[in-house]
Amino acid sequence: MAAFMDARLPLRFGPLASVQPDEAVLLPEGDKASPPAGHAVQRFAQPIGGGGMVHSAACPCCMPRGPLATALTRLFFARARGEVPFFAGVLVADADAGTEAAIRALLRRDKLIGSRYRAAPSAAAL
Repeated sequence: MAAFMDARLPLRFGPLASVQPDEAVLLPEGDKASPPAGHAVQRFAQPIGGGGMVHSAACPCCMPRGPLATALTRLFFARARGEVPFFAGVLVADADAGTEAAIRALLRRDKLIGSRYRAAPSAAAL
């Protein structure tokens, strides 16, 4: 039987105090919290709405990217380029229910983000 390895980076939701040494941190803009030194940090603007030009078929190349997708893409590229300390996962710190739902929907809807990231199992599920 072949083993399956999921190489996508896990996204975990929790308080900033629970950040692990090998995690980056995703925070909303305006959040005054500061993660401990040595962690990659990416902030994102709260979604304001759509806009932008799309083809009538809404092809993926022209679909407008929201602030969450943009922040996760920037974080992924910074890791790939070695611009931030290496990380094996991402803590979405102090996310409210709406932000968590938006990120989970983004993982399902956006094939590019879903190919790079996955929702980590919750502690209750372990």
